[in-house]
Amino acid sequence: MNRTALVTLAALGSLLAREARAQHDHTMAQDDKSMEAPRNRVHLGASAVPLYTSVDRTAEGQKLHEAALSQAVVHAHFQLPRQRAFASLMLNLEGKTIPHGELTTGAWGEGYVDRRHPHTYLHEAVIGASDSVAGVAWSLAGGHGFAPFGSDDPMSRPFAKYPVNHHLAQVLERTIAIGAVRWGHATLEAASFNGDEPIAPTSLPTLRRFGDSWAARVTARPARTLEFSASWARIASPEFRNPQGIFQWKSHASARWTDSRNYVLAEWARTHEGEPAREGYVFLTTLVEAQHCSRALNAAVRFESADRPEEQRTQPFRTQRPANDFSLVGITRWTTTALQLSHVVTGGLVTAVPFVEGALLHASPQAKGAFFVPAEYYGRDHMTMLTVGSRVALGAPHGRMGRYGVAQPPGTHEAMGNSRRCTE
Repeated sequence: MNRTALVTLAALGSLLAREARAQHDHTMAQDDKSMEAPRNRVHLGASAVPLYTSVDRTAEGQKLHEAALSQAVVHAHFQLPRQRAFASLMLNLEGKTIPHGELTTGAWGEGYVDRRHPHTYLHEAVIGASDSVAGVAWSLAGGHGFAPFGSDDPMSRPFAKYPVNHHLAQVLERTIAIGAVRWGHATLEAASFNGDEPIAPTSLPTLRRFGDSWAARVTARPARTLEFSASWARIASPEFRNPQGIFQWKSHASARWTDSRNYVLAEWARTHEGEPAREGYVFLTTLVEAQHCSRALNAAVRFESADRPEEQRTQPFRTQRPANDFSLVGITRWTTTALQLSHVVTGGLVTAVPFVEGALLHASPQAKGAFFVPAEYYGRDHMTMLTVGSRVALGAPHGRMGRYGVAQPPGTHEAMGNSRRCTE
């Protein structure tokens, strides 16, 4: 990690400790007059997921067991109502805690396969401003973060293990410029960004490519508990730092329902690699996940079907980067059923959510004559994965991720995804 990142991390740590003490001393009783004027808000926190994973099978038909410290982040969110300004910053330390990725059969992306790749150290750094005119709220935001496409980052959802469709249903870690408007129950976001995806935790976007890709999302919230969205994106040559690879045309639709005890997400996504009116490769995914919280135990379930491009491997868990015209050796349909049981433990400023997750995975080739045949490579076409660990959070929760300004859902930075919701 470079010196700038270390200095930033130290500063955030100092602020986190100060904010934690302030939150601990703060009383819930407030005078009604104090609520009349808007107040500046600062949310600071840190979280991580220590876990142990056992898989049968993974790359080259291996049975592996591995401990890891996943999703280690430090984050800050600033909101200045009087100035109508906001900022979000998140440092992700996975480049140090899981430098070779997190063991996850079925995972893929950024040159990793059957392991989830570590995210970049600078995961999010966005500033912006918002206002309203004639009953229409608007905001402008820019920096490094999420494009307005798809569903929430899996980090803020119930399961510790990311779904197979992570790179089909989200577009993150890009240099972005986003405009958003909200009128009534509807929100429209549009963004321009660079197409190239990171190639290492230290990667920064290629600035000369800024503006070669775009995304747009429409969201409707007819009730506080209900949300529908549809989004589209055109991404230029994501696997190449220089714009010489094929383009991706992406579409996504989702419905989300949540209250203090329940959460349901259903999504569908399609990625077409190639020109829109010509033949190319198509990757599809559907996913449904839900969680119910009770005082004794929280239960979550996920059903997923997702296509994974199978590319030439240079190592058991790595693929060739940049890819070439002959790197795709097949498409595999991964069908997953996962169950999680968890319990929330709170103590002062710390929230811990110990959990156990189990998953059954089935892999089948999607094209006849493909060079990559899952049953031959893994030794069979069905696998199992067991994960035991705990989400641990200090200070303010990071909440839902991927929307900025007026596009933020209510309570974005007042709840740590589903874990904090289960304690309400």
